[in-house]
Amino acid sequence: MQGKQLPPFSDHMSIETVEFEVSYVSPAGSFLRTLQVSRGASVEDALALACVTCTEFPVEAWDDPAVAIHGWLVTDMAKRLVGGERLEILRPLVVDPGQVRRRRAANV
Repeated sequence: MQGKQLPPFSDHMSIETVEFEVSYVSPAGSFLRTLQVSRGASVEDALALACVTCTEFPVEAWDDPAVAIHGWLVTDMAKRLVGGERLEILRPLVVDPGQVRRRRAANV
């Protein structure tokens, strides 16, 4: 078995579960939790679990959130979650970045 490495598992994680992080950043602060779901769980399943267990997250975090995994927008909520992934709950943009750049360029 030389040359092959098994994936790292923490002591509290079994092979039947997948550990992931869920994060949310708001003007009030940043929130990060580590959770576990059954192996084969979808992003939608993980988001539902996070909604129930992450009570310290602001309520607006759960209002039809856009979700990214390590910065990449999730377009298919049925995607299977892989251990170690970080689900990022995204806030809607307050200001269009293009408009801000145009205003800034006009003032120069």
